[in-house]
Amino acid sequence: YSKLTYFDGFVYAIDGSSVRQYSIEKETFTDFEICASSASENRLNGATDSTLHGDLVLTADAGNNRISVYSRKNQTYRIIPSVEGLLRLATDGETVTAITAARKTRTTRQSFTSLKTAR
Repeated sequence: YSKLTYFDGFVYAIDGSSVRQYSIEKETFTDFEICASSASENRLNGATDSTLHGDLVLTADAGNNRISVYSRKNQTYRIIPSVEGLLRLATDGETVTAITAARKTRTTRQSFTSLKTAR
């Protein structure tokens, strides 16, 4: 796994081109997975990082040049268009900073509730 993030009893793991959820209590992976092989427009392609803020799971989706935002509370996905070479993410809930392979940063400031919702 290239990145592990813990939230509310679960570990979210980047495994190649997917994000998987591991239950600490049950000591096994759940059915939750975001991956490139699905027909959904929310599928990932080359995930490089993930971070959590509140109930939001943000994933650096380098292959699609975007940041995927999943709300555990609402069970919805949103996207933030990004730049090529997306590597790392940081957020405070209002601002998302992305670092690229060229070590350039891009900061996006907007309310998560106003982002485009992808279904």
